[in-house]
Amino acid sequence: NKLKEKLKIKIELIKKSGIEPKLFIIQDSQTKEECDRYTKGKHKISNELGIKYEDIIIYTEGKTKEEIIEAIKSKLKFIKDPTIIQMPFTNITSDDIAEIIPFEIDVDGLSIKQKEKLAVNSKDVLTPCTAFGCIKLLKELYDDLTGKTICIVNRSNLIGRPLVKLALNENMIPIVCHSKTPEWKIKEFMSKSDIIVTGCGKRKIFDAFSICDENLNTRVETILDCSMARVDGILNVGDFDKESILKIKPNIKIASGYKQLGLMTTYCLMENTIKYYENRLAVK
Repeated sequence: NKLKEKLKIKIELIKKSGIEPKLFIIQDSQTKEECDRYTKGKHKISNELGIKYEDIIIYTEGKTKEEIIEAIKSKLKFIKDPTIIQMPFTNITSDDIAEIIPFEIDVDGLSIKQKEKLAVNSKDVLTPCTAFGCIKLLKELYDDLTGKTICIVNRSNLIGRPLVKLALNENMIPIVCHSKTPEWKIKEFMSKSDIIVTGCGKRKIFDAFSICDENLNTRVETILDCSMARVDGILNVGDFDKESILKIKPNIKIASGYKQLGLMTTYCLMENTIKYYENRLAVK
């Protein structure tokens, strides 16, 4: 709510300069139904904040990777406003998107230029939204993140890699685990960390015993679970068995799921959208 009110003020200032903020959402015809939960959330918050939006559907049925990329490029030629390519997309990855989306309009922070800006802590960077949402939430929870150890169980371009850079910018101590890290090491690293952020997409693979030593001691204060695993066709939070943790360690703060971290991610997308226009006005 605090972020929402802050963004509303910024939008009013942009509108007073004669600009109507707008967000383009490029979607895959084959994954549109799967992504509707996310795009509808973007529509809802755009309406609440007073940001216009436009959905662009790319028809991918029967097309090769090269044909899909060309179809996206042909749409991007005519777009001068903030844009997100909604994943998953048939036959293409976030690395492919990084190559084709113009960095100026890339409000999901995937492009190579935006990654470079993040690496040097540039003031006009557009940061990947999930990582951005995590660090914003942590800054709200803690007066000072300096010296906090953060265990990040993810190394994707959307969460793990940008979050390492954001954590370093806050003088935190990041530890990165991934699919090749032995389970016993992940448990050891998590139990000795102040903060845990995960994005594995596997329902309830971690419980209270995953974050404690043999005597049920742990340093963990906060857990941010970024996963949305689908089990039997139902979308569920993936990585942590929240109930088992709170039963043994009721003082640990846990945020997980679409209405917590998912909501923060969407608001951070809107903040990036606003930042694009602020950058443009600063250039003028």
